[in-house]
Amino acid sequence: LVLLRRCSVLCVPSRIAEVRGLVAMEGMAAGVPVVAPNAGVFPEMLALTGGGRLYAAGEAGSLAEALADLMDHPEEADELGRQGAAGVAARYSVEQSAESMEAVLAEGMAT
Repeated sequence: LVLLRRCSVLCVPSRIAEVRGLVAMEGMAAGVPVVAPNAGVFPEMLALTGGGRLYAAGEAGSLAEALADLMDHPEEADELGRQGAAGVAARYSVEQSAESMEAVLAEGMAT
């Protein structure tokens, strides 16, 4: 966690459509803005948390542009980091996960 908090930006240059995005979530929880591909879980995760930017998956130029933009605008990067930390705490906490699982199980048992 100490290492993550020292980062200006966390880049997730995944070539596969990840279904969990734990590295990105850990970065956001530490208050670090994330740059992730527009594939897999990342579009939804970043929409829910507001903690980063998406780039066109598989396009190095798009990734470089997103990273450079955040590095050139540190105030915006800091704000994304704050939003991401708050978003992860609100939407991906243990309590929130337990409530979501309970709702799914209750729905499954009702059918």
